[in-house]
Amino acid sequence: MGVSQGLGQLLSFSAITLTLWYGLKLTRTESHHYTPGALFMNVTILATQFMPCFQTFAEASASGSFVFDMIERANINVLDGEGKKPETIKGDIEFKDVTFSYPTRQESCILQNFSMKISSGKTIALVGASGCGKSTIIQLIQRFYDPDNGQILIDGHDIKTLNVAWLRSHIGIVSQEPVLFDGSIEENIRLGKLDATDEEVIAAAKLANAHNFIMDFPENYKTISGDKLSGGE
Repeated sequence: MGVSQGLGQLLSFSAITLTLWYGLKLTRTESHHYTPGALFMNVTILATQFMPCFQTFAEASASGSFVFDMIERANINVLDGEGKKPETIKGDIEFKDVTFSYPTRQESCILQNFSMKISSGKTIALVGASGCGKSTIIQLIQRFYDPDNGQILIDGHDIKTLNVAWLRSHIGIVSQEPVLFDGSIEENIRLGKLDATDEEVIAAAKLANAHNFIMDFPENYKTISGDKLSGGE
């Protein structure tokens, strides 16, 4: 689609250029009676037809710049085997002078020189207006993005030096809008650990206070998740 549109635009502007060049050639050749007025009229007609192309070029330039910025952005690869995997993790989290803007909205600074310490075992609440950066902080801890400046530390380790898969395996998230895949409750729970035993699946459900209402279903853990679960459940 993009290639065909680009090719069409190229042919259109090539036609204008060719018309202009050949018209100038004819006006300078005495053997042809091609007046400057006729040349101007032809070029004007062609330009009128293809003026919308300029807007298309402007939009394509902006889109192309965005695509190249995304390509050049450092990739966070969860399958990368590199990075430290500490044997134990306490869970102390620290943000040190973190500045961050989303790659698609560089003009909007979400966090600027943000610092915060969260001690292991503490329960905290991030409170603020919509768009102030609460969800962004969680995404940065999970390392879905890297900060533009500053550091995020877990137990004194910069999370950039930690193995991405190891880091995320130690983080549990309950989002505002949980996503359940089309399958049984058991299958959805097992996505956290594909080789989990039935006992481990049940233990995880009990930790999440979900075991009792799961057992209320006729098919228990075999219940298809999209069938009978409410948003609250």
